[in-house]
Amino acid sequence: MSQSQFLSIANEFSLPISYLRMIQDSSTVFVDVQNASERSQDGVYAFMMQNGFTTACKFSVALSYNCHRHLTSALIHGLSASEISTLIMKIAENRDLIALPMMLLSLLLDTRVAAGNIRVADCHSEIIRIETQTGLRTVWHLDKRYCSDRDQYKNQEHGPSRLDSLDFDDLTGKLTSLSSKLAFCEYTCEVHLPMLDSFDRINEQFVEISSPEERSDMSAVEARLRTENGFMRSSLRGILFRAQYLSKRAQAQVQTIYSLIAQKDNALSMRDNASLKAISEDQRRIALAATKDSAAMGVIAAITTVFLPATFTATFFSTTFFNFQPANGEHMVSGWLWLYFLITIILSVLIISWWLLISRRKFREIQRNLGTAEGLEGKVDTKAEFGTTFVADKRE
Repeated sequence: MSQSQFLSIANEFSLPISYLRMIQDSSTVFVDVQNASERSQDGVYAFMMQNGFTTACKFSVALSYNCHRHLTSALIHGLSASEISTLIMKIAENRDLIALPMMLLSLLLDTRVAAGNIRVADCHSEIIRIETQTGLRTVWHLDKRYCSDRDQYKNQEHGPSRLDSLDFDDLTGKLTSLSSKLAFCEYTCEVHLPMLDSFDRINEQFVEISSPEERSDMSAVEARLRTENGFMRSSLRGILFRAQYLSKRAQAQVQTIYSLIAQKDNALSMRDNASLKAISEDQRRIALAATKDSAAMGVIAAITTVFLPATFTATFFSTTFFNFQPANGEHMVSGWLWLYFLITIILSVLIISWWLLISRRKFREIQRNLGTAEGLEGKVDTKAEFGTTFVADKRE
């Protein structure tokens, strides 16, 4: 719709020109353009209302009321096709209340109140699912001494069996989304409640300025509208209080999630510290054993260094391969001396090969034990234990 078209419509139906400014402002407002408490010279009063919560729920109304003809003219922008059908049906059902202009605005708010009830009920169901996941679901029973049933009491007393499998990222995201939805519910209630008070005040003022002949009928219409607005007011307050209560429950779940995350981190840190302590203890024992072996090998090496040359010389020259008192025609060195060196070399190769094989096998075993948790078996609990929950006082 162009500006010129709107001005033509506004002039024809006495709609407020400031409606364009309200649309540009995009805020949620209700404006009594011409104060109904002050008599208009031509008997025409103008009002504006806009619901600018979100793009999907946004609508605006420019309304004029001729108190002499009891004629209400309105320009409504932003309603969906289903909302238009619902509004037309409600106007037809309440046609006997059409004498006062605030009926139209009350009907528009009624759909928002119903949506608020559904939205806060969805939030309630969502927080129950989260509480069940975390094991802190509490059900109040007026006829029982404890506020939780038997199975839930056991879970709260001993903690859920699969708490270590909780997806904390998913739960944190759900709680953040839930808090945003509840804040939106509180906002809608706090904005709409003053509007209903204004509707009742304006309806009363129109009854007061009506003619004596019409005042009785107008009073009856005003009383019915006041009753309807009172019901919506009570419903909005109920939604507001329920949203505030659920917000506190959501905040309690946030604190619980943070506590469980901290407990998990502490359990993992304790496990790592225990592993490091066990590894350090193993390293200390290895160092002590290596020190003892080194000392023993040093002593053996020293003794061997001292005695080996003399022992080898005495043994070698005492063999029958040498004859230092040869008879006539005999040699001092036997011709079989090569056999000694052959057997010595073969035995040395076999012994060194056997030593290399045993050393490599032992080295692989040490690497396997140090590289896996098998070397720490029995010393460290490799499974982190966490998730101690807080059991509230369940007595009434």
